[in-house]
Amino acid sequence: MVLDKGEKVAAVVITMPSLAKALRKANGRILPFGFMHILKSIKKNETADLYLIAVRKELQGKGVNAVLMNEVDTVFVRNNIMTADAAPQLETNERVIASGNIMTQTAQAQEMLYQGF
Repeated sequence: MVLDKGEKVAAVVITMPSLAKALRKANGRILPFGFMHILKSIKKNETADLYLIAVRKELQGKGVNAVLMNEVDTVFVRNNIMTADAAPQLETNERVIASGNIMTQTAQAQEMLYQGF
């Protein structure tokens, strides 16, 4: 989390160790022993998932996200995390799409995910 001079939240990121390998190893089951793979993956993992990165609207485009990602990178290095996977971006997120090769997801496809196909 990044705070501005007035101690208001300027930006926030939600990230955690990737559980993909642990869930594959447990065949998608938590019980009876799948939770052990998940706990091990949380403690020792080389990949992280970036779930949410948000910057206050009036501070967007002013480098706040660089400060935030620098802090995230410092934590990743300290915890031996070598790679990070970002969630797909909506096609309506023009600033992120304009920045480069970003996997996009249509609003319609995302709506299907929430409705369970």
